[in-house]
Amino acid sequence: MRTLLLLLGGLLAGCTVRLGDLTFASTKNLGYTYPPLARSVRGENCAYNILGIPLGTLNPNIQDAVDEAVRKTPNGDMLINASFHNDILIAILYGYNCIRVDGDVVNTAGQR
Repeated sequence: MRTLLLLLGGLLAGCTVRLGDLTFASTKNLGYTYPPLARSVRGENCAYNILGIPLGTLNPNIQDAVDEAVRKTPNGDMLINASFHNDILIAILYGYNCIRVDGDVVNTAGQR
């Protein structure tokens, strides 16, 4: 009975991970458009492990992936038409978990 309870406890275990913070997010067309400075820009943030031992961070971060994409374009400050992807490889020797974002970089500061 004790073994059964331990197995059930292991199956029911879980965790929560913060994936990032976004200042603005919407799935609706807001009626205002910004001309893109660059299209189809990609940002990525990854967590790697060897033999299950993390190398660096434990979890990838959406905010860092978006920041990387925006940083690639001079004067860019926001990503629009963004799509988010989670790429995962789980293997015995090596693994990774990456959050990838693709979108168009715009400058909102010049539009005020």
